[in-house]
Amino acid sequence: MSGQRSDTECRGTHEWVSAAPFRSHLADLVGTTGLPWRAVALYADVPTRCVRSLLFGRRGRVVRRIPARVAERLLRVRAAQLNGLTARSGDAWAAHDLASRLAGRGQSAAEIALLARATRDEAALWLVGPPGWVSARSVLLLQAACHAAGMDWAGPADPWEPSPAEAAA
Repeated sequence: MSGQRSDTECRGTHEWVSAAPFRSHLADLVGTTGLPWRAVALYADVPTRCVRSLLFGRRGRVVRRIPARVAERLLRVRAAQLNGLTARSGDAWAAHDLASRLAGRGQSAAEIALLARATRDEAALWLVGPPGWVSARSVLLLQAACHAAGMDWAGPADPWEPSPAEAAA
């Protein structure tokens, strides 16, 4: 995610809002669902550095404001949506690819299962090929694990970059 801009580079036409209510919402999502903050950030399509700064501060300081686009994306996420990922079908090919990347970094099927909160047998199936069914929650957790390991993959777009429709307007 090398194309992301730092907060100091984000000047100009961006609308800013108070961070406090969104920090509270984010902490509630993490606490209620039990998902790691990286997984919530990926689900919300917000760069993980934004969420990390929002939760833990930046350079020893509390983040007081965030871009409105980040706030909107976080606010759209509900605990029920995240909890519902367990029953939703996920992308089996993505599970295979993500688990294979983790295994390529030396993680065993048991370690991958712990990261995805799945059984060892499920993780072993992901490594040999796409399983018949995988939960969307497991795929999200595998994405978060790959991101935490610094693996390059197509993560969320930078919220400060306008979408093609916004750029055309």
